[in-house]
Amino acid sequence: MKKLNLTKTLLTGAVLALMTVGFTSCKKDSDPDREKFLGNYTVTTGTIACGVTGNGTIAAGTAVVITENSGGDEKVSVNIGGQLSLVATADGNTITIDNQTLNGFTYTGSGNLSSNTLTLSINEFDASVPENCVYSITANK
Repeated sequence: MKKLNLTKTLLTGAVLALMTVGFTSCKKDSDPDREKFLGNYTVTTGTIACGVTGNGTIAAGTAVVITENSGGDEKVSVNIGGQLSLVATADGNTITIDNQTLNGFTYTGSGNLSSNTLTLSINEFDASVPENCVYSITANK
């Protein structure tokens, strides 16, 4: 009788162990496309071209920080100089700024990561003027 109980206990333990492995392996791994974009970058060149209000520059040394975003495995947050934070989608070596409106401005854009160099082109539309500005940024990790 004791032998049957030990076999039953071992069988139950094995089933529970397999179920635990099965459930924990269902967790989706972090997106490798997103992972390669994450980090701190420093602007090497940056310009702002606006048809109505004029042109400008983004100072060399300005921080561009890319962090995980909870919107999905492929989502990141792109923060430029601590003043502009945009949600983007990472796919391969390309990043796409999701269409979004912040403080009355509508943003779209895209970028590319090559080695440790990030290039971004961000469109900012101001409906009150109306005007479209283009931010062109090159930053290194």
